[in-house]
Amino acid sequence: MQTSLKSWTLAIALGSAWPVVAFSGSEGDAAANAGILSAATLVEAIRGAEIAHRGRIMQGDASANFADGYIFAIAERAALDGVWCGLGDIAPNEIVSRVFEHLQNASSPDEDPAATAVTAILVDLGPCDQKG
Repeated sequence: MQTSLKSWTLAIALGSAWPVVAFSGSEGDAAANAGILSAATLVEAIRGAEIAHRGRIMQGDASANFADGYIFAIAERAALDGVWCGLGDIAPNEIVSRVFEHLQNASSPDEDPAATAVTAILVDLGPCDQKG
């Protein structure tokens, strides 16, 4: 029951903060102080490493599950906003795998908010500009 509540809270928080997170000009320290997850921290979470986010410390499966939920919430929000059209075309585990691969290859992932980085990757994976 508590896990479900946490998942809903994350989804609601991400959904309501979407424009601020995705389009603000926040930089490293300002983002960290506001509790905005960095791309570098998301990479560590996907790996299952110990991370701290908004006063919670997670590691192992908890970190990886948090990362999965975070990426899926961003993907759903991007699909609802019409900026990503790969929701039905890419399997959920493949979404996380591709996002992780792109984040690892980024030149400076730690400087970007995770939501911005994930959204940009998703747009590359399944853009909505394919009108026929």
